[in-house]
Amino acid sequence: MKKKIIGIFVCMFLITAIIPITGTVSASDNNRDVVLVATPFSKYFYFGIMQLIDPEVYNFDFVVISFATIIGNGETINLKEGEMLRLHGPMFGIIINNFHIGIISDWSLIG
Repeated sequence: MKKKIIGIFVCMFLITAIIPITGTVSASDNNRDVVLVATPFSKYFYFGIMQLIDPEVYNFDFVVISFATIIGNGETINLKEGEMLRLHGPMFGIIINNFHIGIISDWSLIG
């Protein structure tokens, strides 16, 4: 079981490390020059040990039990025990007991 959790964590970390930018291609007026414009990957990778505050009211409000780390937009945010956060726009996530790992579009502190 520990090997699966470590494997999932490593895979998610590699995905967020390999895809830090997305590119858009724009052609010039004479269609000879192609320019690749890099835009930042605007998603957040999160993992930590969290618990739902009230599942009947809102499914994405959590309280940090032990630790939580959010990585995205060139910064790393470490949350401590007792802090509350709301996850916005979850794209992918795995929950095993109270261990959460996934990708979200945004997040905010609620208390």
